[in-house]
Amino acid sequence: MNVERSSDRHYIWTIVVLFGLGWAMVFFNRTALYPLLPILQEEFSLSATKAGTLPSAYYFFYVLFQIPVGLFGDKIGLKRMLVLTYACSAIGLLMVGLLARSYTILLLSMVLYGGGASGFHPMAFSITLKSVAAHRRGIATALINSGSALGLLLGLSVAGPAYLASGSWRLLFLLLAVPTFLLAILFAWKIRGVTTNRTVWSTPSRLLRDKNLLFIYLASFCSLYAFATAVVWGPTFFLTERALDLSVAGLFTAIIAVSGIPAGLALARLSDRVGRKVIALVLMPVAALAMFSIVLTNSLWLLILLLVLYGASGKLAWEPIAVAWLGDHASAAHSESMGTALALFGTIGMSSSIVAPVVGGWIRDLTGSLEGAFIVAAFFLLLGAFCMVVPARAPRVAHSVDARPEPVA
Repeated sequence: MNVERSSDRHYIWTIVVLFGLGWAMVFFNRTALYPLLPILQEEFSLSATKAGTLPSAYYFFYVLFQIPVGLFGDKIGLKRMLVLTYACSAIGLLMVGLLARSYTILLLSMVLYGGGASGFHPMAFSITLKSVAAHRRGIATALINSGSALGLLLGLSVAGPAYLASGSWRLLFLLLAVPTFLLAILFAWKIRGVTTNRTVWSTPSRLLRDKNLLFIYLASFCSLYAFATAVVWGPTFFLTERALDLSVAGLFTAIIAVSGIPAGLALARLSDRVGRKVIALVLMPVAALAMFSIVLTNSLWLLILLLVLYGASGKLAWEPIAVAWLGDHASAAHSESMGTALALFGTIGMSSSIVAPVVGGWIRDLTGSLEGAFIVAAFFLLLGAFCMVVPARAPRVAHSVDARPEPVA
């Protein structure tokens, strides 16, 4: 028995480490683009709106494929879809580095990468929620989610200096494709399959009729709208409106990740003990206050403090709690459709990331400033706080786990 428990603990740590690295690479690959938007604007003679369309194209196809990936994952196996989609994302990165010699090709390459990256969140977190005991879901999802903060930090802090050192933004994407391919191989080798009910599904429409799930989805939209605004347009805002240079502008935005990692871990562990709802309710108003205050200050020290506050209360701290809360409700009422439930979370939440970069660019083109984009983001965070009132506290669930080997096809 002790050997079995030790083996289970070892496997859980394997999941946490590999999925944390996988999530880090998704964010590293994604956010490396953001500090380079002014460079791409100049090279391809783009308006701010067209530049904002590049990350929006990524997010559009990232969102578009979430539900199909979730449905197929529940049907043919979560692990199979995880490996396939992650490998496709690496191919998209290669295309960005090798073929993007025009705006159109760059846009198409981002589309392929976004479609491939769409599978990681619903597949990896579904495997985690089915493999980890309910009373440890908060800390497990937070540990994995800390990978997103690490990837965000690396993408925002490395991209600018890498371009300045090499003179080529394409080289960075070629280098990023290598560890992305390697992780797809590691997922195939080290991750176990989990059982899925391949004959009974909860359809997306049935999941959306569950108000507990629906309002968590809507709050995710609001949280990610603000986050997308901050990380996509933050470097440009600090570069053009706060007089920072390119490398420092990315580092300022990366402060969000630095504070988000410890806050997410601490708050998620607390949510395992005291409940998800009370913590989720507090975080969003605090994040809204920080986001709104960013546009009111020109003091660099106060700006740093506000970015720390937003990182500790925004998406990176809030999402692990929301995923665990969603997993609690989905395990109790829709255990056969965990992949689809997580895919809807990603679809609805990340759809805001299609809208936010373009809206931010449009506001800048219209007003000459990005301040209005941050004010709109603060409004969405307040709206998300109201959404958090509706879902019930997490249902009581057994401390057992749901993971068993998948039948060999």
